[in-house]
Amino acid sequence: MIDLCKLLEYASLEKDVETAYTQVIKWYYPDDEIYHCCGCDAYLSHELLIEYKYDVNLKSKKEICKVLSQIVFYLRRLSEDGIKLPAGILIGDVNECIVLDAKPLFKYIYLDIDWSIRPSEAYKVEKLMKFLTKDPNINPRVFNIKPGFDFKSICKLIDKITPLKSKKTFKFISIEIINIILLIINIILTLSIVLFK
Repeated sequence: MIDLCKLLEYASLEKDVETAYTQVIKWYYPDDEIYHCCGCDAYLSHELLIEYKYDVNLKSKKEICKVLSQIVFYLRRLSEDGIKLPAGILIGDVNECIVLDAKPLFKYIYLDIDWSIRPSEAYKVEKLMKFLTKDPNINPRVFNIKPGFDFKSICKLIDKITPLKSKKTFKFISIEIINIILLIINIILTLSIVLFK
C-alpha cells in the first residue's frame, strides 16, 4: 500500500504536493489517464478535476471557496473548449484533502464577470466569491492527512461521485444543452439577487 502522509512528509512546495498525490492516484487508478488541460493541475479520465495546494486551510469555507473560484474558471475553459465537464473535484493539500460533486459549480460558469483574469486570481472576483460562500451545496467533507490515513476513503467518495467505470474515456463533447440550462439558471440566480437585495 502507498502512504500519502509519508509522501507528503517532506513537501515544501505545491509541486511536491502534486507529485505525492499523483503517485497515490496512479496507484489506486492505474488504468486512468491524467491530462493537463485548460490550465488545471490535472484531469483524471475518471471524470475528476484535481487542484493541488500547499498549506491552504481547507477547514475554512472561505479558503475552500477561494480554491473553488479558481476551479470555476477552469470549468469555464473546459466548457468553452468542448471538453466534458468533470463529475467530481479533488483538492489535495499537504494537510487536508476534499472531494466534492462538481455539478453545483456548473451554474457559475455563466456569471457575468471578467473571465479574462488568471484563474489563480479568481478569488478577487467579489460576485463569484459571494455566490460560492453562500452556496449551501458547498459543504465538502474534509479528510485530514495524518499518520494512518488511508487514501481508500477518498477513493470511495470519488467512485461514488464519478459514475465513470470504463477506462480512458476522456472525450471532447458538445454540451450545448447543458450550456443553455446553466445560462437560464444563471439568469434566474442573478435576477433573484438583484430583486432581493
